[in-house]
Amino acid sequence: MSRGPESIADISDDTLFSLVVGEDGALRYDEWNAKCERVSGFTCEAVRGKTAVEVFGVDVGSAFEAHYRDCIAAGAPIAYDEDVVFLGHLETATTRLYPVFGAEGRVERILGAGTNMGPQRRSEAALRDSEDRYRLLIETLQEGVWAVDASGLTTFVNPAMARMLGYEVAEMTGRSLHEFMDAEGVATTKRNLARRAAGISEQHEFVFLRKDGNPVRTLLETSPLRDETGAFVGALAGVLDITPLRRAEEARTALERRLLEAQRLESLGLLSGGIAHDFNNLLTAILLRSSAGLAVPEVPAPLQAALRGIEEAARAGAQLCQQLLAYSGRGRFDVRGLDLGEVVRETAELIRVSVPRDVELRFDLAPELPATQADLPQMRQVILNLILNAAESIERRPGRVTIATGTLLVPPGGQSGGGLTSALAAGPHVVLSVSDTGRGMTADTLARIWDPFFTTKFTGRGLGLSAVLGIVHGHGGALRVTSVVDHGTTFEVFLPSTGEVASRPTPASVAPAIAPEGLVLVVDDEPFVREVAVHLIEDLGYRVLSAPGGREGLALFERHAAEIDCVLLDLTMPGFDGEAVFRAIRAESPGAPVILMSGYSEQEALARFVGQGLAGFLEKPFDLRTLERCLRAAIRGRRATES
Repeated sequence: MSRGPESIADISDDTLFSLVVGEDGALRYDEWNAKCERVSGFTCEAVRGKTAVEVFGVDVGSAFEAHYRDCIAAGAPIAYDEDVVFLGHLETATTRLYPVFGAEGRVERILGAGTNMGPQRRSEAALRDSEDRYRLLIETLQEGVWAVDASGLTTFVNPAMARMLGYEVAEMTGRSLHEFMDAEGVATTKRNLARRAAGISEQHEFVFLRKDGNPVRTLLETSPLRDETGAFVGALAGVLDITPLRRAEEARTALERRLLEAQRLESLGLLSGGIAHDFNNLLTAILLRSSAGLAVPEVPAPLQAALRGIEEAARAGAQLCQQLLAYSGRGRFDVRGLDLGEVVRETAELIRVSVPRDVELRFDLAPELPATQADLPQMRQVILNLILNAAESIERRPGRVTIATGTLLVPPGGQSGGGLTSALAAGPHVVLSVSDTGRGMTADTLARIWDPFFTTKFTGRGLGLSAVLGIVHGHGGALRVTSVVDHGTTFEVFLPSTGEVASRPTPASVAPAIAPEGLVLVVDDEPFVREVAVHLIEDLGYRVLSAPGGREGLALFERHAAEIDCVLLDLTMPGFDGEAVFRAIRAESPGAPVILMSGYSEQEALARFVGQGLAGFLEKPFDLRTLERCLRAAIRGRRATES
């Protein structure tokens, strides 16, 4: 009986049939299973006793019969593929034919079995297509893919992985994973492979070595590989090159560290500058009183000696203040063109007696060195500190300190990094280097050498290198330090160069003395400075008005502007400071002589008053003689203008 059409999936089992070989040689069907009925649409009863041509027609039937006769001729099983129509669908089938021999050895029957290969072929094609897509995906990935067997031999790498390490794919395949890392990495990899064998998947960073020997920092996502029985057969890793990322992070960390260091040094600089300013006010009162006492002829000799001791101690304190100001970058005051090579020669001669006999001083000074705008005492302090530090680092054994000078042309855009403590502006620079054969410094020591309270020596040695740093930065320069433990240290100082020959100071002309007279206004918020100044100015023969602050001083000036011959004005005062008072006085009386007082450097203080016509500047601490000279000059200038 006929059956209704079914899906291709329902005919996936074999079709079975048999043919009888007649005496006349004809081949007729005698068995036809249900699968054959469903596939062909013919029942077994309908095909029994008929040939293939009678059942399927000449075209199809003749092709079937040719295969049957091939089996008879071969006398052995045969198999062939052919396209057939299964329930209206063209499919590929594999047919197997088996000859059955009779008693006389003649083939009497043929058994046939047909298998629909369509679903299998489609599955195989889909698998090949999937494999092709997977291979394309793996080979075009920008991330690396690396597979190894259980012993760590490379079974697969994609092109991205090979490029990452500078190899071709063929160069890596078959090689041990351990060949692409250092000894520490080998030990780590052995532990990691054991973890994969235990079924552990994980993400971790790892450093491989490129073909050229350079390290590659990577992020690995690794998983174990197992066969169909569950046995461990290797590991698969996705590999991401994070070298640029880590470099960027390290650069950012270094920048943050430098920023924090700069902020810390700036804070310490502000602190030291503030301390120096306040300390200078104290020293000003001490110096004024001690110098006033020494000016009295009736003072007994023992008292004079005591006053001189006080004066010397105050001047020593002033030197310490200069170091504090140098560290804060505010210590430059007597700036002129200097031949740094000549300063080195003079300073080196001064310290030869301080250098141990076993330490040899060598000089490599460039001839005709361009001048640099700098303060001579502070440059001497820089050179002294660097040479003495270098000599002390040799630690009582034979050694050498080499002092050299030279030039450097910084390209447009400036120069930074490379160990420089600050950026260098474009243009010519003078370079001073001090090298020693001492014990050198560790990285930890190098990181702290600019700290004002850090020392590798015994305590009580002053600000040392921190003052050097402040002086050099105050001059618009930079330092660089290189050191190797047990091989020595080199300090390099870079200072902007003028490109001109250093000028020689001209002797100042001596002005004729005048009788002290006139009215002086003293404005200072520090009571002890103000009171001492008022007392001593009165002793010099002047009349004095005084004010404890800017607003009070301006009010006094406005009331007595016609009488006041000179204003002695402190720069740093709370609220209405010296700069505000000065501008208000200039607006009221453009020709009034104003002498500025400050614990900061003249260079810094006067920068705010360029072209404003200051009558003078007194850097605290100052003594009576300096005060007297400055007052005389200011009042003389006022009277010369009026006449």
